[in-house]
Amino acid sequence: MGIWAKNLRTFRVELIVLLAVLAAGPRVAAQAPQASFQTLYTFGGASQDGAFPESSVVIRSAGMLYGTTYNGGIAQNGTVYSLTPPQSPGEPWTETLLYLFQNGSDGAWPTFLIQGPDGVLYGLTDGSGEGLPLQSTAFSLTPPAQSGGAWTLQTIYEFTNDILSPSSLLFVDGVLYGTSLVGGHSAECTEFYGCGTVFSLSPATPGQPWNADILFSFPGGGNGGNNNGQPVQLVPGPGGSFYGITAGPNLRCPTGCGEVFLLMPPSPGGAWTETVLYVFTGLQGDGSSGVSLALGPDGALFGATAAGGLRSGGTIFSLRPPRKPGAAWKESVLHRFGARNTDGLYPTSGLVIGAGGVIYGTTSSGRGPATGGIVFSVAPPAVPGHRWPYSVLRDFAGNPEGAEPVAGLALGDDATLFGTTALGGMGFGTVFELQP
Repeated sequence: MGIWAKNLRTFRVELIVLLAVLAAGPRVAAQAPQASFQTLYTFGGASQDGAFPESSVVIRSAGMLYGTTYNGGIAQNGTVYSLTPPQSPGEPWTETLLYLFQNGSDGAWPTFLIQGPDGVLYGLTDGSGEGLPLQSTAFSLTPPAQSGGAWTLQTIYEFTNDILSPSSLLFVDGVLYGTSLVGGHSAECTEFYGCGTVFSLSPATPGQPWNADILFSFPGGGNGGNNNGQPVQLVPGPGGSFYGITAGPNLRCPTGCGEVFLLMPPSPGGAWTETVLYVFTGLQGDGSSGVSLALGPDGALFGATAAGGLRSGGTIFSLRPPRKPGAAWKESVLHRFGARNTDGLYPTSGLVIGAGGVIYGTTSSGRGPATGGIVFSVAPPAVPGHRWPYSVLRDFAGNPEGAEPVAGLALGDDATLFGTTALGGMGFGTVFELQP
């Protein structure tokens, strides 16, 4: 079963990390002193510990962290864990395994975790042992009524051929919304399955599976030259709408440049409607293969592409709404990765926006001789219209501090960044904190 899950995960990553056209000359990245860094936990990878944390951590009250590991636990099917901060600075954090997946109806190989109301956690798994082909699941994990009790996992949905390879979730007003890289009603992107969906999961009778609805089915790259395939993330927009980003191909960029879109809710009895805000080209330093999106305080969108830019190393971009109705959104590339191997490559995870509009993120590949990935920041310029300063906050060189921070960062109330590395430590990954 592990091979099936690994193949599914590899398929998803390959869709996201699509190489695009080389463009523009190199620019040396601005460097900054390394930020304060601490490894909070190193995974052991045994049957009673997790291995390979590939999702972002969730910050809870009192500074507790929750997260998932893709492997580890019973038969290496993955875990959900918590980390409790020490009472005295410098002491180790305490790990507690909240759930060990068993590859039955509970699913296996968790990939995603978010926080809902009342302390309930929601997440995704890569597969389930309930049949072939392997099918992803969505689950809830409810805390115990009394301290020290067991957490309760419920498989709230097992994805079918209509919704395959779910890539994200968010919780809005009691409903889960998400994206899937494959599925839907168009067969234009793959031979047997659709080009991806935006879907919702609504609670049903307590203890029963939730109801799933496909809100929008991407029709594929032949839709007027627009990219419509492989959506990877949603961001809540105004009036119940969603902004989103995709990684799939289009007529202008068949290798997979992606787009940014707006999905508007329907009027009574109507359908959700998509408006394409920007189509990436991969040309002249533009990005390609969209991977993440965040909404800024001024209504602008900020995001990352896994390819394009310099040496196909990826980009960080902004997308600003038009001043006049009906006009085009304006894209600006804030940073192009790959400047003489000094600033990392392939930002394949989510971005967070901190105080003053500073953007933080990670890349899966490092700079110079270090190949373990980096944590970076891109800050607004002191003079409007000038270049956004880029800084490397941390290089990961492998053991013992970790390598390949493929998941996004979480931002604490005190501006501390928390993240995971999929490798390093004792070979099974780490959880870290970083204070810029």
